[in-house]
Amino acid sequence: MTLLSIDPGTRLCGLVWWEGDEPVAWLTERATGYEAMVERVIARLRNVDAVAIEGAYISNVNKQSGLVLAYFIGAVRGLCIERGIPCHVAQTAQIDTACRIKVGLERNERKLFTASLGRLQLGEDCTQDEYDAYCVGVWARGQGTLAAWAAAESEE
Repeated sequence: MTLLSIDPGTRLCGLVWWEGDEPVAWLTERATGYEAMVERVIARLRNVDAVAIEGAYISNVNKQSGLVLAYFIGAVRGLCIERGIPCHVAQTAQIDTACRIKVGLERNERKLFTASLGRLQLGEDCTQDEYDAYCVGVWARGQGTLAAWAAAESEE
């Protein structure tokens, strides 16, 4: 089963493809504008059996960005539904638990931790967004989610 894990962003979006338990490819999409980013990510959904995406975090600091990400996530989920691809959204706290990230870290501290975790698996040349997408994939795999998604799909 091929999983695509996504760390969404308005300018940069991390993507990691998994075959079973192993990340096999990763990249960072760059785009200006929400519509362009959605189009780029949608083009990457070929030959994917499941999608895991990090949910939008809407803070007091940047509400507009959080709302744009929510629209982005909705567009990806809608396309997955249309194509019959299971798509699940992980909240930051779920990802933190799966990756054993200390609760309560500030955003920059969290980014440093996910980067160190990602470097162990993906190598030094990966971007922060790829590291974050890696953690989304760890959540999906660690919850037994992929097996549950496959079973639910086969029952339909």
